[in-house]
Amino acid sequence: MQSLRKTALLGSMIVALGVVSSAVCAAGFSPPGPFSSTNASVVLKSPATFQGAMTCGLSLSGTIDANGVATINSVIPAGNALCALFKPVDLPWTVNLSSTSQGVINNVGFTMRNLWGTDTTHCGPTNVVASWDNASHVLSSVNQAMAGNCTLVSLNATLTGSITTNP
Repeated sequence: MQSLRKTALLGSMIVALGVVSSAVCAAGFSPPGPFSSTNASVVLKSPATFQGAMTCGLSLSGTIDANGVATINSVIPAGNALCALFKPVDLPWTVNLSSTSQGVINNVGFTMRNLWGTDTTHCGPTNVVASWDNASHVLSSVNQAMAGNCTLVSLNATLTGSITTNP
């Protein structure tokens, strides 16, 4: 009976240690608060571009919550006249880190009208793999297939402030 109690106690301690260690290993952004980027860019291929790469500038903004999750609430396209045909959708997009340099941007989506305004391509929503560079504060994603026969060729955003990641 005493060995059964010791086994149960040891098992409980191992489970508790596993829960604590997984919580400690979770990565996130810091500090909590707002962020923005006025020099972001996206390169997208879609049926509306006849699978040619279209590059547009982006301005984006969002917040980092107390759990280290970044939420992108606003994405505004900029650039040439064709970029007016391009609209980010399915906002907000959340950025969840799996390590201090890798993560996922959830629900990335775009719509794009063709030049004649007669048809709209829907790209996404798709969860895309992303990288984070602490030194340059750049969030990026490359060569990601998206729903709607689209490809996110690249997404790059330099986030303002002293944003870093923590394990």
